Amino acid sequence: MNGERCEPVSAGLKKRNRIIWYGILLVSLLGLGGCTALLFPQVREMFIEMTQRYVFSQKLKPHHIVEAREILEIVAAGGIFFIVIFDFLALTGPGKFLLTKAGFIDIHKAQLLDMGKSFLQNRIFNRPFDLFVFFTGFFVLMVCVSRAANTGITYDEASTYFDLVYPGILEALMRSQYLNNHILNSLLIRFVCFITQTKFNEFFIRLPSILSYCVYIIFAYRIARKSNFQYFIFILFIANYYLNEFFGLARGYGMAAACILAALYYFENWKKNTDNAFFFHCFMIWCSLAALANGIALYTIFSVLVIITFKYRRNIVKLSNSIYLFIFLMVALFVILMSRPGKSLASADSFYVSIISAVFGSFAQSPYLMFAGFAAFIGALIYGLVKTKYKNDYGLIYIIFISICFISNVIFRRGYPNSREMIPFYPVMVFVVADALKYMKSGILPKFLFTSISAVLCVQFMLQINIESIKSWGDDYKIRNEILVYALTNDIAGSGKVEFQKFIDSYHNPVARFYAQKLDLAINE
Repeated sequence: MNGERCEPVSAGLKKRNRIIWYGILLVSLLGLGGCTALLFPQVREMFIEMTQRYVFSQKLKPHHIVEAREILEIVAAGGIFFIVIFDFLALTGPGKFLLTKAGFIDIHKAQLLDMGKSFLQNRIFNRPFDLFVFFTGFFVLMVCVSRAANTGITYDEASTYFDLVYPGILEALMRSQYLNNHILNSLLIRFVCFITQTKFNEFFIRLPSILSYCVYIIFAYRIARKSNFQYFIFILFIANYYLNEFFGLARGYGMAAACILAALYYFENWKKNTDNAFFFHCFMIWCSLAALANGIALYTIFSVLVIITFKYRRNIVKLSNSIYLFIFLMVALFVILMSRPGKSLASADSFYVSIISAVFGSFAQSPYLMFAGFAAFIGALIYGLVKTKYKNDYGLIYIIFISICFISNVIFRRGYPNSREMIPFYPVMVFVVADALKYMKSGILPKFLFTSISAVLCVQFMLQINIESIKSWGDDYKIRNEILVYALTNDIAGSGKVEFQKFIDSYHNPVARFYAQKLDLAINE
């Protein structure tokens, strides 16, 4: 009887310890994320601005603001150090040993820490792929965040901000979507600026795109872990430096790629269980978001819908699915109608630049590596089609997409998608490779081959890292620096205000206007 009574108590204690441990882990992760964010100047400025507005209800003196910046930086660095030490002591075996020897914990607390040790062993150290994803995903995300925090606003971003975000929400909804008005991106920028109460802040203008990169990495992990070559597929998703750059810009291309990847994830789950309407609904919702993020994503979505219509048509005639199809069609119609009359959703480029150079040149600058990548991809495409007797979904989607590009250019004279407009299609190309690898045995030689290729892709990514500038729009940073130098060497608030305005107008560039208004806002405050 006593043994029977003790068992529920032991189970209850174990459940309580599990809840406490997960709570400690959650608080630690949130604290680590918050302290890391405070290391970025734009986040500290936003924190100080909101403190002035909602806590003190008045402006702080300049020297107090300088002191606040320094204090926040010290708090961020100290917080990271404290959290790392605390997690080591509270959640690891060696930490528990030190606390026990020092007499700081008793046997019950030791049981709680044992749970943390067990969690780390079972969930992390026995699953090295998860550990690899965590560190590589965190690294590429930090590269993206650092570049977004350090680089100046670009021409297209400034145009989007002035024409579509700053005036109001209706501007984003009713103005032409061609080029700069990527509707979902414009609406999310407006939302972030409203929540943070910031204006002309490059980092917060880019924050929606950065958050979509988190979505992209999460779904890349969920897809790669099901592959025979997990590491290689995950590296293919994240080692595209050109894609990494666009996730750090306030544009809709990366956001559309993240939505397409999420849609394909649910498409794969739906194919395994076509009676599960939830997966199909998620697929259509992500497709709708992708279309709103960037109109060029319709090329990719249409290619997937063609496959669904002819291959899975018996599974999509249900009323519940038809409702979601109708919603998507309305979104697509809205995107097309909001496009500028007489213009294309794509930009005019040659087939070589669009289909070959745009994608494979994003991994490396060397033309030899570019053509090697293209040849390997075509080999994977053919291999996957042959192995499935030409029924491979993603191989057929790729062929349909290429056909759409040809028809768009030859018949309608709308050109091919250019380099950035190929970004939303990139997840499909990774799926082509992943599907081909399903039919390859996971032996020593293939593992060595794909490990070597993964290493090469990682090295190429590392060689291209530059958090001070972006490959495109380099002149915009020159404009930013010239304006800042002019402001430091001239009186732009008093008698020199007219001359400063003439100086800004001489650029005929929204970037110059952006930094002029940012300086004016700082002076008035």
